[in-house]
Amino acid sequence: SVTSSPLSAKIAGGARTVSRDSAVLALDASDSSDPDVCPDGGAACPDASLSFLWTCAISDGSPCRLLSSGAILTLPTTSTHTVDLSALALSSSPEVAFTVVVTKSGRVAETFVTLPLEDGPVASVSVSRKSISAARVVFEGSTDA
Repeated sequence: SVTSSPLSAKIAGGARTVSRDSAVLALDASDSSDPDVCPDGGAACPDASLSFLWTCAISDGSPCRLLSSGAILTLPTTSTHTVDLSALALSSSPEVAFTVVVTKSGRVAETFVTLPLEDGPVASVSVSRKSISAARVVFEGSTDA
């Protein structure tokens, strides 16, 4: 009997500090995969049969709510989307967590990312490898600050 491999759920970007005032927070689970379809996983081998369910919670475990109505935030069932943090009631929470549940044919994988929250702007930093040799690795960085 052949059994299916476990699904792999991934959220790109990892834990990072974000601003409560951020109008655009990108959430990306497109590297989630079914290793039976994509042995190397990831976005290079998209699998349209994967389903995604996102949730948002504040530090006390309760669901994220909209500032305007107090309604619980509902997120699209797509692998990628953006969230307007400034539209959420996050003032009393030191962090926010996003969870994605990936499903396919009765199999389930889940992962989450917890993001510390700061008031005001948070600098974005980017680092990439510029060159590599036997003697050294050179990195290049930038920031929006």
